[in-house]
Amino acid sequence: MLDREIEDLGFLPCVETLPQGSYAQVGLAVDHRTGGYVICKLCNTETAAGQQRSWLAMAKARGLRCVPKSLPAEGRWVVYQHARGSTLLQMAECQASDEQVTLAALASAAALFELAFHGMTHGDMHPGNVVIDRSSAMLIDPGGPEAQASAALDDADGLINAFCMAGFMSHHAARDCGVRIPAQHHAHLTPRNIRGVCDVFAAVGPMLRQASRAARRVVAARQAPGSGPVVENLTTSPTERQKGDA
Repeated sequence: MLDREIEDLGFLPCVETLPQGSYAQVGLAVDHRTGGYVICKLCNTETAAGQQRSWLAMAKARGLRCVPKSLPAEGRWVVYQHARGSTLLQMAECQASDEQVTLAALASAAALFELAFHGMTHGDMHPGNVVIDRSSAMLIDPGGPEAQASAALDDADGLINAFCMAGFMSHHAARDCGVRIPAQHHAHLTPRNIRGVCDVFAAVGPMLRQASRAARRVVAARQAPGSGPVVENLTTSPTERQKGDA
């Protein structure tokens, strides 16, 4: 069924059926126009597909490098470009070096900064949604507005937690970076506690958290009933804004 529907969209036959997510069937196929791989998701509802398409269209319009660009899709389909590289989980499985993981921390923090500065949130940060390709990072598969609104951790804290879930930091190190994660969440792991990763998030954590929470306010205002265009300069400090108003 999934193979046939992928072909009906104009892609070559399904190369691989990927593990099903929380609300979609997922297949890996080839775009005959570009020769590149694409990720095809068949969402359970049109609403879920619409949320994903809206998020990807906004990212594409802003020229963001930290997310895959979308391709045309009809109905309940959402199509992503395949993100090259390794997820944090895959890096953990292949025992990536401390230097490689530290570069991944820097790259993923930069990607999240870029997302926040464009007034966007991800809403579903976990080790499988952070893809590292050499010294660059892509944040894939965003959560819908409901997931973002109910998320216990914002994007910044979620990113730090993702490195804990992959076993690169202990929950104690995360607390030193300002994120309180119950120890039992990662009790099955013996964290490597990579010093470079801890240093990166200790240094950029407060700024990353501030940008992430500002982006959440922008998203909430944008989604409020009857709200007009929302413009907020996320790169300007409150003090500088007050000077500008004066």
